[in-house]
Formats: sequence, structure tokens, C-alpha cells
Amino acid sequence: MEPGTHGRMIEYFERERPEELERAAREYFGEYAKEVNPIFDAETASAFFGAWFLYDYRTVRERKRPITVYRRANPDGLGEDELAMLKRMEETNIFDVFEVTEIRLREGLSLRC
Repeated sequence: MEPGTHGRMIEYFERERPEELERAAREYFGEYAKEVNPIFDAETASAFFGAWFLYDYRTVRERKRPITVYRRANPDGLGEDELAMLKRMEETNIFDVFEVTEIRLREGLSLRC
């Protein structure tokens, strides 16, 4: 994937659908929407918000994730390879709360959503 694709997706929503970003910020940050959460600096909070927005948030109009809306609109004229990568990212990137059900040292862990 070309560097900056996540940024281009966010920029698309800033330009074309700012109301979605504003709604998402209120949902994500809650009462802290107008100020930086004291746990994170602005850059860190912004990075977490951007990932959540693209992969977990659902748009009002389509009830789809922003990455899906962006891929379908393809406003930046991405090639087939990049569109296929976005599709794979839609299918595999899940931002949610998970319960760790098993830890296997040096192997991995099992999660429940």
C-alpha cells in the first residue's frame, strides 16, 4: 500500500463529509471531544482515533465503515492492487474490545470478541 493512504482516507472525509468526522469524534472522545484526553497527547489520540474511525465507526448514510466507503468511491483513483489491499484490510482489521482466553508463551494467544 502506498504511504499515506490512511491519511488520504481521512482527508477524503474531511473534505467530502466533515459531519461524519465530527460525529465520530463526539462518539469516540465523548465529553473530551473539544479537548485532548489527558492520558494521551494530541498526536497519539489522533492516531488511535484515525484507526478507530476507518475500521470500526459506521457512517450515518451507508452504515458502512469509512474504509469501505472510501474504497467504493475510490476518489484518488487507486489501482487494482491498492483496492484489493484495502478490501483485505476491511476483512482483517478489527478494532474492538477482546477478552484474552488463553496465553501460550512464545506462541500467541486466543481471544474472544
